[in-house]
Amino acid sequence: MGISSQESVKSQSTTGFSKYGVSKNVYEKVIKAKDSNTNATFNDVVLPANPSEDDLKTIEQYVKLQRKILNKNVDTYQDKIPLTKKLFLFKHKQQESDNWYYRMYCGNRKYKVESLKTSNVDVARELALEKWQKLQSHIDKGGDVFQKTNEEYLQDYVKYLEHKLKVGDGIKKITLTAKRTSLKKLKTKLKPFNKPSDINPKFLRDYVEWRRTAVIEGGNWDKHHHKNNFEPPTSHTIYKEVCDFRGFFDWLREENIYLKDIVYPKINLDFSKMKEKNPSYSDDDWIKIVYFTRTWRTNLYTIAGVELRRELEKQGEPEEVICKKIGLFKKSKYGKFYRNVWIELFKILGGSGMRLSESLKLQWQDIDYQTRKVKSKSDKESVEEIAIITIPPDTKSGRRKVPTGAGVYFRRVRELYIKQTGKTPKPTDYIFRNIGTDNSKEDKYVGMPLSNTYCRKLFYEMMEEMRYYKPDIIFTKKYTIHSCRAFFINTRLEMGVPPAVLGIAVGHNLKTMMKHYENINVMNLKEDFVRKRRKKLEEWDFKTTDIDNYNLVKATL
Repeated sequence: MGISSQESVKSQSTTGFSKYGVSKNVYEKVIKAKDSNTNATFNDVVLPANPSEDDLKTIEQYVKLQRKILNKNVDTYQDKIPLTKKLFLFKHKQQESDNWYYRMYCGNRKYKVESLKTSNVDVARELALEKWQKLQSHIDKGGDVFQKTNEEYLQDYVKYLEHKLKVGDGIKKITLTAKRTSLKKLKTKLKPFNKPSDINPKFLRDYVEWRRTAVIEGGNWDKHHHKNNFEPPTSHTIYKEVCDFRGFFDWLREENIYLKDIVYPKINLDFSKMKEKNPSYSDDDWIKIVYFTRTWRTNLYTIAGVELRRELEKQGEPEEVICKKIGLFKKSKYGKFYRNVWIELFKILGGSGMRLSESLKLQWQDIDYQTRKVKSKSDKESVEEIAIITIPPDTKSGRRKVPTGAGVYFRRVRELYIKQTGKTPKPTDYIFRNIGTDNSKEDKYVGMPLSNTYCRKLFYEMMEEMRYYKPDIIFTKKYTIHSCRAFFINTRLEMGVPPAVLGIAVGHNLKTMMKHYENINVMNLKEDFVRKRRKKLEEWDFKTTDIDNYNLVKATL
């Protein structure tokens, strides 16, 4: 489209260019240049001889505008075949393929255009009518057929869940975290499909096998990669994931997003074979772990560094060469410090029953030290450090007090921070706080509590190195950090602490506490079971039966 006059150009500038965000005064630079003798002309358009950056942007926008106008004048819809009042087939002018397309009017001056991926007109007609019927039904119900990508909808759904958490609408932080993890797997399975309407209803058919087998391309679980999950996910885990998927698709329908009916995999749950979640440490396993930490805290190199050393030693490399090559695998100065802090935290969790999240919110002012004198079996008297912990109110179970024998571990943590920083912690300092790393400068997290994620990383690092250095020690249970809490509860129940009282200390209701009885090791109570107890009840006309005198009693009856 040429410009025959200055007026016509000015008219274009106020309509077209404002649409593209180009200021009128900038475009007028091109117009004013018309009277200049140094400018060249091309099809009645006056162009500046020495254009500025703004001039070039303006010209570029002009070209885009005119190309758009030109394309509008070209009929995109070739070989039209009307099917209904709102629907017709066509061949796309700007596409190289010979496939048929359909165009459907959806109301509000909006049209749905989509390739039918076939060059056969009869097949195209049938497919178009089928899509029209479903889309029209969806529109009649108030739905929107103009979709975002599946990835965008997943992001929107997470934001929706985050908002529910923020306003306290029936969702907890731990639940949100679990759903995020599930949706990452769903995102992977949805990669072949761009939009909800593209999803094959049977795409989850192989999900159970896919989750448990790394052989399948894109498979999820791999025993060599998932070292802390040394067994494939259970049916219960997969069932919960599928439930989270269902929640996402139900939300799409609530938002009137068109999609086909999803076919979910059938998962048989055998509750009798379900493994205990966060099982309590056995006494022996707890001792083995704590004993291992005495050497773990002093390890200078990662497992990769140790293996490299062994390989270099086999090759006969001198010590100075070995030290240089494995230097990259050397654990940092601060890494050693945090390992020592974690070891004491681990023992505090096992001796207090606190949740990890609760312990990380503790400040030094929340600890009340007390001492008491105790006697050993040999009558030797010693002093035991007691710590009365006040759990902060902004935690899962709110403010409560927990008496523990973990005073010595808190004292050790205090000494570790004093030695590392050269400063005595203030009452308002977090007990397990971030003091930076070897390389950190003005880190915004310095002074804040250690993160939940970092503590879990240290835990799994500890367990992995234990499996590496102590291959003869095999745990039959899948222990977690939360197992410390179960260990505390079970040991106190075994010691005879009333469940109701213990529930107050750990922030559990009585119903939850009673579940812990199912996990108590009966053999730990062997002495209580075999202890003989006799009461003289004869005066109340009650006959006692002594197994040693069974025959005599039987004769008298």
